[in-house]
Amino acid sequence: MKRILELRESSAHAGNATSRWRTVFIALVLALTIGGAGQTPLAQAAAADAVEIKFELKVYPEKLPRICPKKALTLYASVSKTVNKVIGGKPFELPGDAPGPLVSGSVVSGSGELKKQLVEIDTPGSAVPFVFTADRPGKVTLKFTASIKNSWIGANEEVIGSGVKVEKEVTVKVGCKVKVGTVSQFSAQGAKLVATMDGEMKSDEQGNFTGSATVSWVGGLTVGYRDCSGVIDVAGSQADLTGNQDDSDRLAAEVTYLPAALTHTFDCGASQTIQTQVIPDPLVYSGPSFGGVSTQSQDLYEPTYYAMHGSAVIVVVPEEDEAVSLIPGSHQASWDDFPWIIGAFGLAITHAFKRKRRRVTHLNFKRWTILLLIFMLLLVSCQSGTDTPPADLQVTSTPPPDSQESDVLTIQADVVFGPGAFIFPDTEAGLADLSSYKSTLTLSFDGTRDGQIEQWSKTYVMLNTKEPAARQLTIEQTGDISGPDAVFIAEADGAAYERRGENACNATVIDQENSLIERLKPVGLLTGVVGADEAGAETVNDVAANHYTFDERAFGQLGLAKSTGEVWVASQGGYVAKYMLTTKGDADYFGEGIEGTLTWDYELTDVNQPVTFALPADCPAGMVDAPLLPDASNVLNMPSILAYDTSTSLADIAAFYQNELPNLDWTLVGEPTITETTALLDFMQGNQKITVIVTADAGVTTVNILLEKAQE
Repeated sequence: MKRILELRESSAHAGNATSRWRTVFIALVLALTIGGAGQTPLAQAAAADAVEIKFELKVYPEKLPRICPKKALTLYASVSKTVNKVIGGKPFELPGDAPGPLVSGSVVSGSGELKKQLVEIDTPGSAVPFVFTADRPGKVTLKFTASIKNSWIGANEEVIGSGVKVEKEVTVKVGCKVKVGTVSQFSAQGAKLVATMDGEMKSDEQGNFTGSATVSWVGGLTVGYRDCSGVIDVAGSQADLTGNQDDSDRLAAEVTYLPAALTHTFDCGASQTIQTQVIPDPLVYSGPSFGGVSTQSQDLYEPTYYAMHGSAVIVVVPEEDEAVSLIPGSHQASWDDFPWIIGAFGLAITHAFKRKRRRVTHLNFKRWTILLLIFMLLLVSCQSGTDTPPADLQVTSTPPPDSQESDVLTIQADVVFGPGAFIFPDTEAGLADLSSYKSTLTLSFDGTRDGQIEQWSKTYVMLNTKEPAARQLTIEQTGDISGPDAVFIAEADGAAYERRGENACNATVIDQENSLIERLKPVGLLTGVVGADEAGAETVNDVAANHYTFDERAFGQLGLAKSTGEVWVASQGGYVAKYMLTTKGDADYFGEGIEGTLTWDYELTDVNQPVTFALPADCPAGMVDAPLLPDASNVLNMPSILAYDTSTSLADIAAFYQNELPNLDWTLVGEPTITETTALLDFMQGNQKITVIVTADAGVTTVNILLEKAQE
């Protein structure tokens, strides 16, 4: 097992003469200081190792969305803790969480108000919610500050000296514009109509959106229908756009279509012309403000003759400062779209093993020099009576030499870890080598808040397959907890899907650097252990595994809370097959007014067995795999739709796709419809359908390529 270090207790603690002399020296310093000053004694840490602890202040979402004036944006500030420890000459990082973060926030520049909200569930490492309300358009700088308590470190002293803080500043842009695009397809009795729209909404000072757009139409008839032939034409029309961004930073947009003039000329032995008006049903987008794609059914009505059934794709993309960037990957998911998750369990937990490891060397003479300086400062404080940090703590707010982060605080302190020989810092070890699996985590709390009973549970179920790469996460919750009862998240075929409660399924491009499912995967919510005890070999979930037990010392939390835990690690593969942890704590651990018991129950099953994924029926299709013309510009590539502008002629565009798509196993269906200003081509592959829609207007030719499931 690559990432598991099995060391004897004697090799982990014995033979470290420098550490023992250092502990004796600290005790001597404390004795001299306390004896000379008559101050309140500082409790000395029990047998412990000097380790480097890094605290990092994070604010979610990492990429803040633009918000509207007079509207609110919820941000989450949290502090993560990483313990850097060296055992047997091998460094490793133990990511953890900082209990009960004392985070405050303020407006540094710009106009607006930042208020701290009640933390719904103060689990260790939980993010503290803040609500920023904008006053007027512009840029606003917000500053978050976290005071580091000694209980966060895991040492046994009560308080670090005053002024030990970690800070972070973020900028919020106020003033919003949103691009809204739709592609609608309708069919009935041999006729097909396609409506495309590309519009923009702007917000007023109250945060309400308004706008308008031109709707372009493409029409076609099935040749030979009832021995008839003809053409169908719809003149360009208009649509009104309205919307708003609510206080939870979700965007609602509605497209209302105005009547469009339709002319139907056909010949069934005699030429006839019908002129009428058609009106599509309104479309509604409701989803995260960072944008996405939604699909829904839509009908087209003609007052006298007929109705046509169809479907629509709605694309919402916020505009950037300079210009709209529709290049794939230019937008990304917003972390604060899931406050119900963040509040439930510390999303502040960072996965240190996914990042570049930093190793800071502390030379012995440097440690002795710092200790002597502390000793001198303590003697001075004995005479002045001022508060000073405990002598076994070295604090620096300066980032490590290879870091440019200003929101990181590094502390070197004596921390007690478990007495056992088993070290398992990376709970994700071995999973990358499995072809597929199912992981389940039930997180539950039973306790009180301000004297009132509080009980809740949250269950995460994740399916993962390696080939093809895909994963699906469902989250269900019960009890005293806010948020939707059910959540669906998935990543497959380059698209990220999300559905909350009864809302429609939305999709966007997978952002590998800010993947939501990566942050919420069950195994990522577990904490590695240091110093667990062997408990024999067992078979769990049909897997041969080694069993280990541990307590709060495995996390460096001696004196902070009471924990009992067990972990079963697969003998072959080195992955966690089962993990159970129960932690009982009070306000020092959970936060002000809260006490109770928090439990983790994690299991890995169906290892290397077939995994079946099932997207909700209303989810958009995946990414469109179709070639672009060489002169393509203003490219939009999102689930279900690939769109771009070109200067190529309609005839050449139609010829290009008739030649290229069959090379990708797509089969042309029917005859293409090509006019002076429009083109329409349909292709099939299995149960999927691609429609190529081309419109030319005012010297600009736009290509929309739609991917959808074929109608049954």
